[in-house]
Amino acid sequence: MDLRHLRPDRNHGGPIYLQLYRRYRDAIAAGKLRPGDRVPAVRSLASELNLARGTVELAYQMLASEGYLLARGPAGTFVSPGLEPL
Repeated sequence: MDLRHLRPDRNHGGPIYLQLYRRYRDAIAAGKLRPGDRVPAVRSLASELNLARGTVELAYQMLASEGYLLARGPAGTFVSPGLEPL
């Protein structure tokens, strides 16, 4: 998966976790991420984007609480399989 579209803008002024949340949500809405697609692990995404793990974790938690992502423990985190097209 190309992670360039997820890279936050540190000059944006908004919280980084909200930027990441919105970019994931927009990628799902645009069909760049489809139901069942695996998303990067928190640690690897944090490392790739040079962010704190807590920042990525918070964005993932928000996405999961709204039904966009489904965490499956050691199997990874996926775009929710039952997600209706936006």
